[in-house]
Amino acid sequence: MRGKRQKKNADLSRERVLEVAVSLLDREGLSGFSMRRLGAELEADPMAVYYYFPNKGALLDGVLERILARVVLPEDVRIAWPEQIRMVMRELRRVLRNHAHVVPLLIARPLWTPASLQIGDMLARLLLEAGFTEDQAADAILSLSSYLVGHLLAEQEPTDRTTISEQEARAHLMQSAIEKYPAFQHVFIRSQGYSIERRFERGLELLLQGLLSQERGRS
Repeated sequence: MRGKRQKKNADLSRERVLEVAVSLLDREGLSGFSMRRLGAELEADPMAVYYYFPNKGALLDGVLERILARVVLPEDVRIAWPEQIRMVMRELRRVLRNHAHVVPLLIARPLWTPASLQIGDMLARLLLEAGFTEDQAADAILSLSSYLVGHLLAEQEPTDRTTISEQEARAHLMQSAIEKYPAFQHVFIRSQGYSIERRFERGLELLLQGLLSQERGRS
């Protein structure tokens, strides 16, 4: 067994470690991820991972970098800045939805990797070239980032596995509660028919309209 483990250690590479780490996180989530578990998936000594990453935090940064590197940014500079921002946000959502378990890392860990910086730089450049001040551009990027991460978290499946009868009981209690608040009740009922895609697009449009109103206010 030791000889087999040593051979597997020799076969390791930084890319291989990241590939398996992403796969493990996709399957098990952060709660099921550990260096020991990663070592088992690699069929290698867990300590061998530290040859490529000094600690678990550095490994998770590498995972995020690997995922964000898959984001395809618009290249046609003739496209108006609001549409380019819309394209970036849609692309970020597409990529991160495929790796939903890593989304909480975007909140927990400040990320200064090439891929994340490239995305941030593009958004900043688009806003500055459109005439926004540096403060306005910073506010806009923070708002867009918060919206994206919040929406991705809201899209995730609930972790508590309730039975059908429990879900029906919850629905009944919720219906009884909101009947006391008719304005919210009418709005809530309408929103239940919206698809996830519609909710994301309409929320993004509200943010972009706010930015456009700032732009028009300067002209």
